[in-house]
Amino acid sequence: DAALERRIADALRTSLSPRHRPDEIHAVPAIPRTMTGKKLELPVKRIIGGAAVSDVASRDALVDPAAIEPFVAYARERAGRA
Repeated sequence: DAALERRIADALRTSLSPRHRPDEIHAVPAIPRTMTGKKLELPVKRIIGGAAVSDVASRDALVDPAAIEPFVAYARERAGRA
């Protein structure tokens, strides 16, 4: 809801910097991580920017390959709005 989004955005702004305040907040069931536990921050950013998953990440290297799907769906939705 809007109140929770505002609290999250305000916490990021005050804990980090105003530059880190997001334009949008979306809930996802899991953060995609490699088998070694690293978050796929840059690949997710590229996927949201329109890159194909196969070009930026290997699903076989993920702890939970399905964790990438909400980001793929969001990228498709975003592309449809443009």
